[in-house]
Amino acid sequence: MACLLARSSAKKGGLSQPPREPLGLPAGAFECVCGDALPALRQLAGLPTNTDRRSRGGRGRGGGRGGDRRASGRGGGGASSLAPRLRQRAFDVVVLDPPTWTKTAAGAVDLVRDYQSLFKPCVLAARPGGTVLAVNHVASVELDEWVDSLERCAKKAGRPLEDVTVLPPEQDYPSPDGKHPLKMALARVAAG
Repeated sequence: MACLLARSSAKKGGLSQPPREPLGLPAGAFECVCGDALPALRQLAGLPTNTDRRSRGGRGRGGGRGGDRRASGRGGGGASSLAPRLRQRAFDVVVLDPPTWTKTAAGAVDLVRDYQSLFKPCVLAARPGGTVLAVNHVASVELDEWVDSLERCAKKAGRPLEDVTVLPPEQDYPSPDGKHPLKMALARVAAG
């Protein structure tokens, strides 16, 4: 997970302007935050990051040897290599399309067991009435169970979902057993 697109008018703090009119949208509508997506998502949602915990003396998730050196800025990488410092913001649309499994400096993410750790900051970063486009590529995860887990996660985070619309895969994305590994849902956060 290396890059996150976010709507913003800021020009500093790790944000840079992407090429003109991406996807036909007006120039300046999107800016690119380059870095590890999980710490960026957590910051945008107003949640503490592993580097925040380490800088306060805690180990954070996956702490241990080497973690404190990287978080303190002494030695390779530094906290800024995980994600630039971002302020909490609310977005109309948040897109969550993580790889099935990844391991980064911020920790490992396994979508079978950890999808909620990614979905929660997305729900918290979406404004009331906003939408999270959630995508899951894991074949062993059943669609109904995944949608239920999204609803439970949002409710537990204090941001219940008003509606979840499942988007079926295109016809050219076949599945021999009819259970597509690609699952997509538009999750609308309750307005208040």
